[in-house]
This record gives sequence, structure tokens and C-alpha cells, in this order.
Amino acid sequence: MKILVIDDKQEHLDSAKRTLAGHELTVIDSYDAAFDALGMNENARGEFVYHTAKERGIKSEYEVKTEEERVAAREAMASIAREYPPIRFDAVLTDLLMPAGRKAQGPKGEQFVGKEMPVGFALALMAVVHGARFVGVVTDTNHHDHPAAAMLDPLTVYGWHDLKESGARFTVNGARLGLFQVGGTKDWGKILSSLMVGS
Repeated sequence: MKILVIDDKQEHLDSAKRTLAGHELTVIDSYDAAFDALGMNENARGEFVYHTAKERGIKSEYEVKTEEERVAAREAMASIAREYPPIRFDAVLTDLLMPAGRKAQGPKGEQFVGKEMPVGFALALMAVVHGARFVGVVTDTNHHDHPAAAMLDPLTVYGWHDLKESGARFTVNGARLGLFQVGGTKDWGKILSSLMVGS
């Protein structure tokens, strides 16, 4: 299974490598890198295809004159895009609280970059949009220590100290989405197993 784990703490990334051994695992430690890995940066991908075509001497459809040349240019661009498909993950498991990234930030938004925010919710929904079948948002933050962790209390079916393998609580666009509060180091293998119960 192709799995993406997103967490800004090294101990949790190390745990992913241990508890998800045997899977095709990618670990990422920032929101911006996760954004790109999930295929959200379509503009950057379009730029990459465009520049690759230029390097190969292929003109864009806007640089040619005849309809036949435009069709050929579109087909050439589509062929390059197929050579470099966006990475798709079967499962995406993300931390709830991480430093905010720089993506799409202007002068006003820059003040929030690097500040801890509940970005896990957005990353989970991005994962669903881009085809992940199993998605988990996980926090090891005590609900008394952060409002976003407290928000999970009425939404989770998982205990703080006892991760129950009871399956996902939500189905979103056909994906199983679970919200987890765990104590100590995250056992990503158990989290994935609980998402997969009954699938």
C-alpha cells in the first residue's frame, strides 16, 4: 500500500517507519511539502510540463499557427504529463497541529506562517479529493492543552489512552476518514488498521 505520513515531530516519523514497515511509505514534515506531495500544486506541475516540453523543443499550442500543429502540441504536452503523473496515495495519515506553510500567502498571511494551526483537517480533505481511500487525522496533544484537540472530543470514537480498532467514523467521497486522539508516540500501524476495519 502507498502511504503518506505527515508530521512535524521526528519521533512520530520514526514511528511511521517502524509501524508501517512493508508498505511503500513517504514521510513528510511540513505542510508545504505535504501540499505538493498530495498533488495540490497543479500550477507547479503545469509549469514543469511546459518547461520539459521546451527542453525537448516542443512548442505550445499558442506558439503555432495551424490547427493541426495545435492538436500535435496538445498531444505532446499530454504525453509529457502522462510521463510524470501526480503521486497518488492509498492512505494519508496526518498530524492535526503543525506549523502553517507559505502556500498562497501574501503580506497579511505571512504573519501566520510557522505558527501551529490545525492544518490536518485541510490536508485530510485534500487527500480525499485526490483519491486516498484511508485518511486519518491524529493528535497526541491533550485536549486540555489546545482548542483544536478539544474539538475532536465530540467527534472521535477513539479513547485518549486506548486506541480502539473500531473503524472510521466518517465516509467522505468514498474514503474512510478517522479522527484520532492518542497518548504518547503515534502508532501509525494501529491507526491504519482501525481505518481499514470492515473495508
